[in-house]
Amino acid sequence: MPGTADDGTAAAERWFTAAGQDDPYARYRRLREITPVLYDLRLDTFFVLRHRDCAAVLRDPDIRTPDPAWLDVREPGWREHSAAVFLYNSLLRRNPPDHARLRRILRDALPVSPNLESVVDRALDTLAQRGAVGSVVDLQTVVATPVPLTVISDLLGVPQADRRWLASTVDNLVAVLDPLLAPAVRDRADQAADRLGSYFSELIEERSEHPRGDVASTLAAAARIGRLRTGEAHDALLLLFAAGNETTSGLIGNALHAVLRGEHRSADPAALIAETLRWDSPVQLTERVASRTCRIGEVTVPAGADITLVLGSANRDPQRFPAPDRFDPARTDRDALSFGAGPHYCLGAALAQQLAIVLLRRFLARFPKARLAGEATRRPSPTLRGFTSLPVVLDG
Repeated sequence: MPGTADDGTAAAERWFTAAGQDDPYARYRRLREITPVLYDLRLDTFFVLRHRDCAAVLRDPDIRTPDPAWLDVREPGWREHSAAVFLYNSLLRRNPPDHARLRRILRDALPVSPNLESVVDRALDTLAQRGAVGSVVDLQTVVATPVPLTVISDLLGVPQADRRWLASTVDNLVAVLDPLLAPAVRDRADQAADRLGSYFSELIEERSEHPRGDVASTLAAAARIGRLRTGEAHDALLLLFAAGNETTSGLIGNALHAVLRGEHRSADPAALIAETLRWDSPVQLTERVASRTCRIGEVTVPAGADITLVLGSANRDPQRFPAPDRFDPARTDRDALSFGAGPHYCLGAALAQQLAIVLLRRFLARFPKARLAGEATRRPSPTLRGFTSLPVVLDG
């Protein structure tokens, strides 16, 4: 029988433990059984767990993304934190009409079809060298993390010498997306935001004076003629770098892990990536705000309330997907919400999927006997799901 809301709160708290983050899906299942729309008093948010409810919220024009005006009321001291200032001024937290304006500029700045194969092949060459003669090699750190970093950096115009420290600094920044932040984690996120903001501001200034054929130059030009407001160009560049790196790295690692642990290596790589997005999404949570009193499922949500959509749960909802816990690339009916839906659908979704498909196809063709070798390590985040380590042996 379904439990009480108190049971749901206890289950949600276990979900935020290390064990819960390693495998959250059993806890999602329990929460859906208890109450598919759960108000959590500690976090002051409504967790939404069913697919139909998440999809409806994402596509509802009267439900907005949390923005600075909303946060001024909810958390008046938020502007003292640089990471929050960046997040809530970025495209992720823009509402109409600003959102459509900024999204259009960024969409036009991104190239349609960059050359991905050479980047992937160089990474696989390195993997082959390090995994020679049966050596255990870390697939995440050698391939899944550096490939999207290289691709997004090349597109944006980030110099090669700066990429590693920028990526590690972004790791500290994106912790601000998690629902619970320890003071030390928040401090590191703020320091990261300050450092990254200065870097990308300087890069925009340099490209304004010396343009090249990259996204940084395009955004600098848009700022120069007034299409972007003060600070928007470097904030946009930082967002593209962080989002293009973090989520794509998670998707690639999750896909490689899913394929190597199963029996689906002969499946179409596009189907494998599509099923990974449903089965083990790199983005598990996203946030919205009720701009009016509304009904979500059987629950009344008041105007101004915070709403946390649990995309990882929605993608494994048995009311939407038969046998949802089975990894099945032969599925033909998919409506995964991993990239969102509606006006905030992920701007880089097509590029992320294209890169992941190219990498998976070339990896499986080159290393058909690769197998997992030891325990993979998950990153400690309830929001961004991926690996920090994925040990493999290449020769089977």
